[in-house]
Amino acid sequence: QVDIFYRTKEGNYKSDQFDRIFVGAGAVNSTRLVLKSKELYDYEVLLKSTAGFIAPMLRLKRLPVDWPVANTLPGLFLEYKSKYSDRWIHAQVSTPNEMVFENIGVEFPYKNWLQRFKHYASGHLGLALCNMHSDDANGYRISLKKELNGKADCLYSVREQRSESSIALESAIAQLTKLGRKLGCYVISPMVRKGANSASYHVGGSLPMCAHPEKETDTDLLGRPKGLQRVHIVDSSVFTSLPGTTIGLLAMANSMRIATEVELN
Repeated sequence: QVDIFYRTKEGNYKSDQFDRIFVGAGAVNSTRLVLKSKELYDYEVLLKSTAGFIAPMLRLKRLPVDWPVANTLPGLFLEYKSKYSDRWIHAQVSTPNEMVFENIGVEFPYKNWLQRFKHYASGHLGLALCNMHSDDANGYRISLKKELNGKADCLYSVREQRSESSIALESAIAQLTKLGRKLGCYVISPMVRKGANSASYHVGGSLPMCAHPEKETDTDLLGRPKGLQRVHIVDSSVFTSLPGTTIGLLAMANSMRIATEVELN
């Protein structure tokens, strides 16, 4: 049996028993549940993260921009490698959307001739949203601190700052600039946005799967934390690393694999 202890929205503490549970609370909260359940206070865990940047690009050929009647979803996907790393970088290229128009000061309907010109010129603008592998990115060092006086335990995080990540980022931008020229697109280098939260990014890898779990936060190939037999973690926290591509379907496929193998056994 597995006991689950929880608090209702009315503030009452309760518990229930189950034959087996599958935890998919997201990498942060699943990690918190494991640390709390094992009473691993002040135990530092690396939460891996992808990283990325947004690169505005000028196109020689103008495309019609019929905003707001327009599809601004990515129309071109690039998978490439830089000279620094052998890991794939994922890029999604799209036409300007409402966030771009807001940043360049265009309102609809136009208020003046300058806004009309900016809207016309945006037909030469493209946006590349790029994501990089977690091994080339900074992650987060997270730990659970026990709080006193009846307060809830608090999860703390500290952002990693590795010089290798900065080098990998600059190399990825340089390679995109080189590839863009072949497509008739020119990256506007001074306007590349590369802060910590610039592009979409994903987290996970804090409870990595391995054939023989050694650390308390390791999981086996069925997502079971060391020492637990009927608790299965089924989200991105059990990945060993995170690719630059989106991970939604990857997480779903892995959780389905775990559930199927458990059922068969």
